[in-house]
Amino acid sequence: TLSSTETVNNDLYLFGGNVSSGGKVVGDLVVGGGNISVNGPVSQDLFVGGGSIAILSDVGDDLRVAGGNISIAGKVGDDVVVAAGQTQITGSVSGDVVWTGGALSVNAPVGGKMELTGGEVTINSHVSGDVKFSGQKLKLGKDAVIDGNLDYKAASEATVETGAVVKGKTTYTELTTAKGSPISKTGLIAIISAFLLGKFLTALIFALVLGLAFKRF
Repeated sequence: TLSSTETVNNDLYLFGGNVSSGGKVVGDLVVGGGNISVNGPVSQDLFVGGGSIAILSDVGDDLRVAGGNISIAGKVGDDVVVAAGQTQITGSVSGDVVWTGGALSVNAPVGGKMELTGGEVTINSHVSGDVKFSGQKLKLGKDAVIDGNLDYKAASEATVETGAVVKGKTTYTELTTAKGSPISKTGLIAIISAFLLGKFLTALIFALVLGLAFKRF
């Protein structure tokens, strides 16, 4: 745990059951645990893997996060990559968003493009780039504005509330299950999400071990 009064002028690695990072990290922050809260600013990249994750502070560069329930409320200076069950984004993202999981809600501006794979997605904010989605259900809220193209594959056409705008071209492809296939769309999405989550956590553990090893010298 890093208290709110502390500042780390280097990369920091935190691991445990309940982990809280409240101080300032002038470098990368790597966190692994069950319940994780990041309340202090991170000047460079943030890597997080856990069960319940709350990112309440700003991240200067990229954010890479995998877990069960994820809330991103701080501003992110570059790209966001997420593998999760439930995800809420209420802090602005300057770069791209790449997401896979069960459900995603976006209520803050995205400065780049979005590539989304999973169950249900709701976009209710400004997206400067293209949006690509493959999954069960897509909804554009009344405050959704997509400057680029919208290309999506889903079981049915998107729900578009009054006020939502897509300035580019919209392309819809119906997502169907091949006849006789033993795996449903939901099951396939779950398999893909679990695979990506496993790869992410493996890389996270490797980064933790490597970082701790180098700190010995």
